[in-house]
Amino acid sequence: MRKKYIPKMITVDLSKDKIDVSPMRADLIRDYIGGEGIGSRLLWEMVKPKAEPYHPGNAVIFASAPFNGTIFPAGARGCIVFKSPESEGISMSNIGGRWGAELKFAGYDLVAVTGKAKRPVYLWIDDETVELRDAQKLWGKTIPETQEIIWKEKDDPKIQVIGIGPAGERLIRMANIGNDIRFAGKGGSGAILGSKNFKTIAIRGTGMVPVHDLERLRDLSFAVVEAMNKSELIQGLKNFSSAFFNKFVAEVQDFGHKHFQEGGWKDGPKLYIEPIAEALFEEHKRCYGCVIGYGVISRIKKGPYKGVETGGPMAEAFWNWGWKCGITDIEAIGKITEICDHNGICVNSSAELAAWMMECQERGLLSTEETGGLELTWGDATGCVQMMEMMLTREGFGDILAEGVKRAAEKVGHGTEEYSMHVKGVELDGDEWRQNKASALTAAVAERGASVVRPWGFPMDMGVIFSDVTGLKEKPDPNEEKGIAKWYKPYKEFTIAANCVGVCLYPGLFEIPTVHQTIEAYNAISGREMDLKEYLRVGERTVSVQRAFNAREGFTRKDDTLPKRFLNEPVKGGPADGRYVKNLDAMLDEYYAESGFDKKTGWPTRTKLEELGLKDMADELYGK
Repeated sequence: MRKKYIPKMITVDLSKDKIDVSPMRADLIRDYIGGEGIGSRLLWEMVKPKAEPYHPGNAVIFASAPFNGTIFPAGARGCIVFKSPESEGISMSNIGGRWGAELKFAGYDLVAVTGKAKRPVYLWIDDETVELRDAQKLWGKTIPETQEIIWKEKDDPKIQVIGIGPAGERLIRMANIGNDIRFAGKGGSGAILGSKNFKTIAIRGTGMVPVHDLERLRDLSFAVVEAMNKSELIQGLKNFSSAFFNKFVAEVQDFGHKHFQEGGWKDGPKLYIEPIAEALFEEHKRCYGCVIGYGVISRIKKGPYKGVETGGPMAEAFWNWGWKCGITDIEAIGKITEICDHNGICVNSSAELAAWMMECQERGLLSTEETGGLELTWGDATGCVQMMEMMLTREGFGDILAEGVKRAAEKVGHGTEEYSMHVKGVELDGDEWRQNKASALTAAVAERGASVVRPWGFPMDMGVIFSDVTGLKEKPDPNEEKGIAKWYKPYKEFTIAANCVGVCLYPGLFEIPTVHQTIEAYNAISGREMDLKEYLRVGERTVSVQRAFNAREGFTRKDDTLPKRFLNEPVKGGPADGRYVKNLDAMLDEYYAESGFDKKTGWPTRTKLEELGLKDMADELYGK
């Protein structure tokens, strides 16, 4: 066992078949803490401007976070950062499970993978042993199969396996990376690994994560657990998974039924948690150190997919395939989730392809001759399973779908582009973006492209306004556009900082742990005495790095936008009836002004970059 933990990073150059292990730079830890922050900064440094996403020079960075592997509850999130094959800008995906803890137990904080291997390979980490190994026998295997093969070979089921399935190998642009039943959705990280002939990382560690003040951390952890046990919302998560929120969100904020054409779906209650739990749930599975365990393993109990096992489905699967596509068949959504999870496809993004097909075929813009006979109608669960199988194998029209909704619509033409719901090339989730103007702003300005969690706007509807962070004492009107940036800007930076330390999104939405408990826990682990101002500055700096990366790639204000439907068509029915985004330009002006971004370009200004200690980025963007 190692005697002392020294933060280290592993850099893998697949083209040169070379591995380098080096100490983590002190400036990275000081300015970005970990996770999303350090990953974003390193991507700027490692990837040359305008590099094609599938070029060997692109990097995939697996960054753990300080809470990983400690006793702090709900602190298992790490982050994967890369240049996206969908947006062609920066992308990042948070992912829980146990991989981050195991990586730190082995003595490392981060793995950066670049280059392209001549043959399929995987990375084996076993404390001081770090080596590339042949993955020929793993290529073509699903994520669970890959995990089982490595476990059997090493006779150790505690080894953490994080990598891709066949979707990534086939360069499906919405392919993701999985660890057990946890997935790094959005943006196409799995496709980048597939382009590199890189299958997975297998990790075994026998060390411990050092904590500067264990007694202080223990007291904080007990206090957070006590708060979780008293929270009805957290207990709902614990007992039922994230789908526990389906009823609440549908009735307060709503989802975009029939591809955002309608609200207040009458069949929505069929996808509330009780029928879902009865039809699917078998057992719960926790991330490392988590006392909630809202992850579930499901087994379909009846119907044509009886016996199928999968992780989840989580709430978003029902929001996207249920409300958005009109599917009430819970077992079919379970089957679609199995296809996504086992093969490594984003379950949220893939639903947009189905909804786009449904609407375009209903409008007569997409013929069955073009789709190889596949015809989808609202609620067509069987057709959606067929579509997913076609996309996975890139069979016929599935080859076009595998390129993502933006590129598929551009290839098909006939006006189908108007009905491809994406931002920056990344498919929109099924939330009703017009109801909550903070959510609309989230989708428009998210650096990684359309994303519900950058950050989630619906806490505002619940009256959770994070007063310590935002400085607000009263809940803003979620339908009011003017002034919304004053709440949104600090709230966004707060959530990004949470991604840097490794706090899970779900309990964090309800201020459990509070921001002060989070900072104090980080200080107890690190020996640092960071205050709220400095903590939020980490989030602000990370956002500016991501925006600077995109600016270097040619992104401008025009990319911070929404599909026309959200700007022109009011919601029809439901709790958001009549709402739409009336003046996105004014919202952008306010957000840019609050953030120190140039109103004309959307770039961080030189003044803001230098204020954040990013003079090198300012010089590269604006010249010396």
